[in-house]
Amino acid sequence: MFETNTGWVKLTLQGGWPPYQYSWASGATGLEQNPIGETHTSFTLIDEKGCEVNKAVDVNQLLCCKAVVPNAFSPNGDTKNDVLRVMPISAVQSVKFSIFDRWGKNIFSTKNLNESWDGKYNGTDCDVDVYFYYLEYSCSFQTEKVIEKGDITLIR
Repeated sequence: MFETNTGWVKLTLQGGWPPYQYSWASGATGLEQNPIGETHTSFTLIDEKGCEVNKAVDVNQLLCCKAVVPNAFSPNGDTKNDVLRVMPISAVQSVKFSIFDRWGKNIFSTKNLNESWDGKYNGTDCDVDVYFYYLEYSCSFQTEKVIEKGDITLIR
């Protein structure tokens, strides 16, 4: 039995006569091969009686490129949710994050994943309102950019 949907291959051996000998086409040893990414590989298994099994395996890597933006924050100085930032879920390597008011005026922009919005525009507190964001990012394991748009509620 083998699992192949995560970029890893893990063999679970049943039947035959232990101890088993096994080898991978790559020459690697061990029941788990990780992470090997999307690939086609094979292994050979031989039990104590000399029964041999050769198996080819297609490995699918279901990596997710994901970042999230909270839908509300409260920049009121209580140290809870005082800033709004992009939160990467996976290996985000580049980001373009912009926030707009209801009239489409760009009030915050950054290309720095560690930079956050404090609810101010030019040093002045923004009104309690709904704002809109544009987020563009990519991850280290894929070339395509991900674009997300949404709204943020500023609460004081």
